[in-house]
Amino acid sequence: MLTFAITKEVCTLRKNESMKLKRSTTIPLILLIYLIGMSIYAWPGRNQGLSYIQYGATILVTLACIVFLWILFKKRDKMRDKNKKR
Repeated sequence: MLTFAITKEVCTLRKNESMKLKRSTTIPLILLIYLIGMSIYAWPGRNQGLSYIQYGATILVTLACIVFLWILFKKRDKMRDKNKKR
């Protein structure tokens, strides 16, 4: 059986299966892409009312929230898998 794993739990590719991302990875990934887009759009050089400190702090807090959400989703998936095995 052919198995290709980017990470252990993110996705696997088998002979007759397409690449599948779990929900716990997809939602934070979408939020991360949105954060990148909004950070490019709100660059302080383009907007005169925003300082670089506010810009950086906003990005760091949002990134911390995304990472925290990803960790919670992973824990929920592990608990769900553990309960399925019972």
